[in-house]
Amino acid sequence: MQRTIGDYYLSLLGPDEVARQALLACAAAISLDDNTATQAVQAATERTETEARHLVRTVKELDCVWQEWDGWWYISHDVRRSLRDHITVELSVETAARLRRTLARCAEERAEHEEGASGRDHRVLQGRVEAVYHRMLLPDVAQQSAEAIVEFWEALPPDRADATAEALDRLADELSDQELPIEVTFLRGIAARQRGDRNAQKRHFGAVWEHGRPGRIFAAAARIFGSLTDDFPTARKALNDSLQWDKSAENIKAVAEIHSNLKPRKPHSLPEFLPPPTDRYRKLRKHGRNDEFHAIGRRKTAVARVYLRPGTGRWEVNGRTLEDYLPRPVLRHAAIRPLAATETEGRYDIKVNVAGGGLRGQADAIRLGVARALLMVDEEFRGPLRAERLLTRDPREVERKKPGRSGARKRFQFSKR
Repeated sequence: MQRTIGDYYLSLLGPDEVARQALLACAAAISLDDNTATQAVQAATERTETEARHLVRTVKELDCVWQEWDGWWYISHDVRRSLRDHITVELSVETAARLRRTLARCAEERAEHEEGASGRDHRVLQGRVEAVYHRMLLPDVAQQSAEAIVEFWEALPPDRADATAEALDRLADELSDQELPIEVTFLRGIAARQRGDRNAQKRHFGAVWEHGRPGRIFAAAARIFGSLTDDFPTARKALNDSLQWDKSAENIKAVAEIHSNLKPRKPHSLPEFLPPPTDRYRKLRKHGRNDEFHAIGRRKTAVARVYLRPGTGRWEVNGRTLEDYLPRPVLRHAAIRPLAATETEGRYDIKVNVAGGGLRGQADAIRLGVARALLMVDEEFRGPLRAERLLTRDPREVERKKPGRSGARKRFQFSKR
């Protein structure tokens, strides 16, 4: 069995089972402050508060911990996902449930504490979403928590509602191995609608419609699914169900507008003379082999040119090994994530020429380049790569300095005289 990044950080703690449990307790949370981390460690290890605080300090000394300016900190996303499976293995069912209840309670308390504070709306949303995430892992309260978050979502202004749906969608990807409440599936469809992902909308809203019953969110899901599906009879049935489940004037008007534009559609077919879809992704080197694939990945100012060919899993990055070029395990794990997502580790030799930016940006550029190269190899890899969000170029960059200012936004100190 291949060693994961989570195994590496657990090995750093040695044979100390209590310290390992403390790391797993902190990895179960999405974001932490020292008080929340102490309570989580106490729930997982049943130690005193003083001992728990010492264990929290031990965890924070690991380089997988990222700290923010206002005292919040969290375990790196890649490490946290890798440790998720260890929680169910190394912690008993009762201990894991107690840990989730503790984290959900702390998240709710943080949200209530920040409620009404100026400029802290994002912390309120974060607390609500985290509480729902932890309760979704508790079968006895998962449904009740999902219904509560939908009511909370409906009362939010549009921008905050969209942010809440997007956050739940990201967290729900980690829970793909279990059945989600149908209310959470609806919010995932809303998030897909915001980013324009038509296939994800059909999948999520279709699932809500199939489990539908009278109610606003089920009527909305049926209405949206009816506007997206290419099957004319299915669309009409979905719209009729929407009218049955919600007879408000607003819903009737929306359904009437969709129904007026509804026409039977013929299935799309490509001409026979067009090449298969995978051929348009294949790029061969000018003087190279016909089984080598070339792709480019970018992040910040880093540009990575990736050359992938069948082999034994050998890496070469700017003439050096991957371990030599990217010494930090977190960066190496980021670079090989596409291979892990497609279960192709050890099947390809990869050569990378990367330039610009720092090691973090270069690791992310390599990750995107490898993902694109794997997509050239086999179009079937699109599903797992898309599920891990590995095909999207991260557009975030440092904002340029402006004339008359000391930075992008910062201004010089004002002097009246």
